[in-house]
Amino acid sequence: MRKWIALLTIMVAVSSCGTKLAETENAPSVPGTEMAVDKNGLVFDPSAQEIPFPNDIIWAQYGGNVTLPVDKASDNATKLLYRAINALHIKGFSPNMFIAVPLINDKTLTDVAEHYKLIDLTDFYTCAVSNGTSSACLDVDETSKLTFRQDGNFLKFYPVKHLDAGHQYIFALENGIKDGSGDILEPAIYKELESNNTLVDPQLEALREKYKPIYDSVLPNFGLTRDNVLEMFTFTAANKTLSVNDFEVIKRALTNSTIADNLESFITGLNYASVPLEYRGIEASVMSSAAASYIGFVNGTNSTIMTFNIGEQSLEAVPYSIYNGANYAVYNDTVYIFLHGLGGNRTVAQLLTADVPYAVVAIDLPDHGDRVEATDNPYTSCFENVSGSCFLTENPGSDRLNFYQSIFDTRVLLRSLADGNFDIDGDGVNDVPKNIDFVGMSLGSIVGSSLLGIDSVTNNTISRAVLNVGAANLVSILDTATNEMIAGMVKTLGVERNSMDYFITMAVFQTLLDPSDPAYLASSSSVSKTIIQSAYGDSILPYVSNLSLARVSGFNNYTTIDFSNVTAASGWYMFGNASAYVNHGFLLTTNISYYPEVSDYLADQTVLQDAQKAAREQIKDFFQ
Repeated sequence: MRKWIALLTIMVAVSSCGTKLAETENAPSVPGTEMAVDKNGLVFDPSAQEIPFPNDIIWAQYGGNVTLPVDKASDNATKLLYRAINALHIKGFSPNMFIAVPLINDKTLTDVAEHYKLIDLTDFYTCAVSNGTSSACLDVDETSKLTFRQDGNFLKFYPVKHLDAGHQYIFALENGIKDGSGDILEPAIYKELESNNTLVDPQLEALREKYKPIYDSVLPNFGLTRDNVLEMFTFTAANKTLSVNDFEVIKRALTNSTIADNLESFITGLNYASVPLEYRGIEASVMSSAAASYIGFVNGTNSTIMTFNIGEQSLEAVPYSIYNGANYAVYNDTVYIFLHGLGGNRTVAQLLTADVPYAVVAIDLPDHGDRVEATDNPYTSCFENVSGSCFLTENPGSDRLNFYQSIFDTRVLLRSLADGNFDIDGDGVNDVPKNIDFVGMSLGSIVGSSLLGIDSVTNNTISRAVLNVGAANLVSILDTATNEMIAGMVKTLGVERNSMDYFITMAVFQTLLDPSDPAYLASSSSVSKTIIQSAYGDSILPYVSNLSLARVSGFNNYTTIDFSNVTAASGWYMFGNASAYVNHGFLLTTNISYYPEVSDYLADQTVLQDAQKAAREQIKDFFQ
């Protein structure tokens, strides 16, 4: 897949992107905005690009369209990528992108939960035009789509359900937020924008005029006024992203000057209405090609199953392993598919065989296990000969294809099992299972949630599924993970954390990954046959991303698992608590040496082993 898409690194240099409402040396002096350093408050300084993100004012000077600085790109591939994104003429970024509000310092804030609102301005105007009869009226206040956390000197609000593509939003903070000392959060310079009086600075005055109709006509409908709004701004969600075909155009432009010179005319984009369908279109195309008759062929001698490499456009034999095959008939002709985590391989499925006695078929995900290269390519940033190193990189185009390939391979395995192509119990006769279940762990759970969503609207082959330490909303993982496995990858992007460069980089990343994100591909239609197992204090796939997966899968709240009385019904279950964290990989191992960032909070070995035993018992009983 790395050969199919050239390395398109996202090193966003946005120093020329932001709208400068006032140069620093000429910034207006606003009386009464000075603040004691022992208090916390909001920062709103457009001249220094210290403003909430995303924000419509960033792109105002470009006609309101996202405009990445082509002239600042570090190489030709990046320039082409910027040009392709600019050609989409989008007004903002992914509907999954988090909101970041800058603060003066990192003093802990309280009472945030009841003091913010997210208003769909597009739906509000649609509702108003219809005199309240439009269905849009039911979805104007979208505050419930967000959850929040404080990240140092930023308040961050994460969509746990994606926002509406192409819609403009109002985000407002209300008075009443306090810091840990009980001091009220102060608004600083922003309060001047709420004034009814003309401001001296012409650029600040232009912004005040822009916000005035919102204060006058929109916010009062939600109990918000100039007196109780701490800060307010607008942003717009993208209505398009780049398609797989667009990435192919960019690749061709690297060696074809005619395409490069006219790149914008070749970029078609992918409407967000079609985002959940792109993978299915690719699969349908492959399965209607000449290669289809070979796909799903099982070579029992070599233990491989024939699949199709989407990036290379060629057949590929993927190795598989069967464990507990002798138990197949003992347990009512039941088999489950196991997908491993990032950096793992199919053989770790053996770790479950004693406690989960069913027959299991496991495969290596792309760039993992026996699907790595023999030697490393020194010209790339990952290690092609190391399991998992090249699955998630700074190249979102390649990352999207890796997720698609993972789904495709597992879909092929699923169909092949259902069609009776495997001799599961090794008796020389192929078997047709009565039940095909699924267990995914970490990355395997992310892939599995998308697989389950697609299966539920196509073949409906999976009987039951357990998603162990899974996640959705991929950028929330990149932003909140503290384990070096993920945090180290983010560092390779070369941008300062929580800078404007960082936020735009994250936004571009999520926009390009959306079509492969479970936030769009998972579904609540399988809620009755799904268990989600989360680890409290997970430092690789943190709670925000767990919550996103749970919501899109149809679960609102988790149940803390009782290790001594394990429930085996569909639901979202949390293993551990605030005083006893559980390590990310607890299902397979309780070795905590991989998690130094949370070592002070992890439960002792006895508790971790109890958590592992309970998780395995839950899987066993759920599949029974």
